[in-house]
Amino acid sequence: MPKQLSRLDYFTLKVLIGLFEYKNGSIVAEKLNSTQPKISRALSTMREVINDELFIRQQYGLHPNAMAERLYPLAQAIVTAYDHMASAAKTKSEHQKVLQISVPEHSA
Repeated sequence: MPKQLSRLDYFTLKVLIGLFEYKNGSIVAEKLNSTQPKISRALSTMREVINDELFIRQQYGLHPNAMAERLYPLAQAIVTAYDHMASAAKTKSEHQKVLQISVPEHSA
């Protein structure tokens, strides 16, 4: 499974979090500015990688199973860490140094 885990990208983890919180693929698609088919594909990928259904379809949406409940806080932590990393990468350090090199022109 470790090799397969690389298939769980940022978007797929956001889908897991969204489905856990909203229990509805259409709402998650809207929140992630995506489409329902893309959400379904992400869920299929998660199910394949984890080898578990994760959510049980019910009359009014999806219900997370025990595995989804175990993975939810881990996915949240990963997405939060990624967001912090992205934010830090955007921020310029106040201790940045600039090195300028000047080369005098040579006359012949």
